[in-house]
Amino acid sequence: MNNCKLYLAPMEEVTTYVFRQVLDDCFGGVDKYYTPFISPDQNKILKTRMGRELDPEHNKNLNTAIQVLTNNPEHFKDFSKIVSNLGYKEINLNIGCPSGTVVKKNKGSGMLRDLYSLERFLDEIFKNKSDDLEITVKTRIGIDESDDVSEILEVYNEFPISELIVHPRFQKQFYNGKVNLEAFEYIYNNAKMPVGYNGDIKTKDDFVHIVNQFAKVSSVMIGRGCVTEPRLFSFIKNDIDAGYDIEDKKVIRKFHDKLLDYYVSEYGPNDSVFKMKEFWSYYILNPAFKGKDLKPIRKVKTLSEYKSGIREIFYE
Repeated sequence: MNNCKLYLAPMEEVTTYVFRQVLDDCFGGVDKYYTPFISPDQNKILKTRMGRELDPEHNKNLNTAIQVLTNNPEHFKDFSKIVSNLGYKEINLNIGCPSGTVVKKNKGSGMLRDLYSLERFLDEIFKNKSDDLEITVKTRIGIDESDDVSEILEVYNEFPISELIVHPRFQKQFYNGKVNLEAFEYIYNNAKMPVGYNGDIKTKDDFVHIVNQFAKVSSVMIGRGCVTEPRLFSFIKNDIDAGYDIEDKKVIRKFHDKLLDYYVSEYGPNDSVFKMKEFWSYYILNPAFKGKDLKPIRKVKTLSEYKSGIREIFYE
């Protein structure tokens, strides 16, 4: 299925180092793992969550890229030094996050509102680029339909970006509506750097459709589809069709239990419950839970309440 790489997308509070380690241990199939975005504050202090994601011990034996969310070239420069000193080889600039609170600060996909400022920012960070750290970019295709993707790509093409990973939706769409494959095709055909694809890959067939249409795509990045079906990368890598019989459900339960145990060991019993509830907002969409909902765990607060609730989801 061509030579494109498979990447785990960064998802805030979901694809944490705990999730990444358990996914790799249980199923594998991922060529590179991207951390949820880290946003260095104005004092350049690494907060606890940031430190946990950056800790090389938490990313041991995983090919990990660090995603950063900032529009300040000095913060990017200082953070890049930290990333490089920790031994990582890639920093990924988030120009894709569609969140209103992020866009309001002209970060994430909000940087696409002012292409002149974006160009100046990129110019500054590439002037100070370290030779031992690759800079990649994850981007949307604009704020809304009035934006011209060719103008955005013109800016990116000015710089030695190692890979441009494109989620072909506008910021205003968030994760709704269809991906714009026409816009992606334009970038794919005209970019001066390798181009990766991200968006709506929920099954092996979705992956095959993209790589058949864009044979030289450098990577396919999957986020929500993998959290819903953690076996997805291994299905793609090994050309296996999904199954949901009794044995498959045991595997799905085993993944859940390992994830829960790791969260409990890292965060304690009660905090781990909130981490798992976030995970379940996607996991419940797995066909293994057809006809089920989150009612049994929606209001739980303690680990014992949680365990009682998930028994109902898995077995009743």
